[in-house]
Amino acid sequence: MKSIFLALALLLTGLMAGNIGDAQAKGPADKATGYVLGAPTDHPLWWHSFDFAAHEMGNAPGGKGFVKHFRLDIDGVTPIREEFCPIVYVIVSDDEAWFSGPIIYDSEDPDPTRWMVFYVLDGGQPGKGNDMLLWQRVENEAAALAYLDGGEDDYKDYVIVEGNIRVHTK
Repeated sequence: MKSIFLALALLLTGLMAGNIGDAQAKGPADKATGYVLGAPTDHPLWWHSFDFAAHEMGNAPGGKGFVKHFRLDIDGVTPIREEFCPIVYVIVSDDEAWFSGPIIYDSEDPDPTRWMVFYVLDGGQPGKGNDMLLWQRVENEAAALAYLDGGEDDYKDYVIVEGNIRVHTK
């Protein structure tokens, strides 16, 4: 009976190891993920939350992923504006990432045309006091690419009070 359990355990271990190797080979290694809650320094009750996953694909700046942005009421919980954008450009380098995508849903605008751009820094855990997220809404794709190329850096300030950012490289 012990030999059947041992054989089954070895078989399952082998299958799991094979699946883990396949997942690592297929998944993008250069990525930034996170959820943060915070507010601008000049408006400490203008709460914003960001939930994102940005994956660099092949040669930068190609990418995929998403950003969910909520502007929250002064209670820091109740959403008063929602935005969603698929990520199409990503650059990951060491503990930093830059990413951008078009806003395809905005609860305040039935026909959104702007883009969002982000810069994140993974400064360790916890996110508060270590990580950084800077963001901006821009008029179009060309403006978003100017941020990714480093030609623009006029981001909105943002102080993280909760959450964590992780930047992973190969």
